[in-house]
Amino acid sequence: MRYSRPVIGILLIILSVWVIVGEQMSGASADAVVNAPIVTIRARLPET
Repeated sequence: MRYSRPVIGILLIILSVWVIVGEQMSGASADAVVNAPIVTIRARLPET
């Protein structure tokens, strides 16, 4: 009982840091998709 509060506090800090780092990493990969060049490719239609 004596060590339960500090252990729970440390676990909450570790969990919050893990969530923050995960959000930052996903934001960086989302920016890479937004900054990607847009290319339009058109295929020739068969003449009928």
